Amino acid sequence: FHLTTWKDFELKVCGRPDFTVKELKEWTTLDGLRLGDTRVQFLWQVLEEITPSDRRAFLRFVAGRERLPVKLRIMPLFCKGYPDCYLPKAATCFFALELPDYSTVDVMREKLLYAIMNCSDIDTDFRAREIDEDEAPQVVFDEMRQEDQEVCTQYACSLTGDGDG
Repeated sequence: FHLTTWKDFELKVCGRPDFTVKELKEWTTLDGLRLGDTRVQFLWQVLEEITPSDRRAFLRFVAGRERLPVKLRIMPLFCKGYPDCYLPKAATCFFALELPDYSTVDVMREKLLYAIMNCSDIDTDFRAREIDEDEAPQVVFDEMRQEDQEVCTQYACSLTGDGDG
């Protein structure tokens, strides 16, 4: 007769609270991407650089949970226009992350951290309601380079029909 400790039981039921990027890679499959793809390399680099707490927030963003094991899928996000204007997209029910083809690792870090820190609702688990025009999503250019701001603004204007873009 073998009894298990509460720590062993917690590990079996809940998974590991902390994990390395190496362990996350072992649980990850690429769908439509290759290991050498720039966006995949940028993702691993950013995940290596951020804190364990931020890595758990990343996993929550992608999978709706903060512990391994999770069978994560990474796919390309096809963008109409300049990829640096897009945020990564997650589908928690499929443990899937769609990544734009960002121009630099700094853009990947900025967009990924913004997404994982500001997406608190999982899919549509919130009560949907009508949004006033004043509450509509706005494009924010905090630390973005001037030329990137212009490209994103031109792209946004071309979608809405505003301005010359």
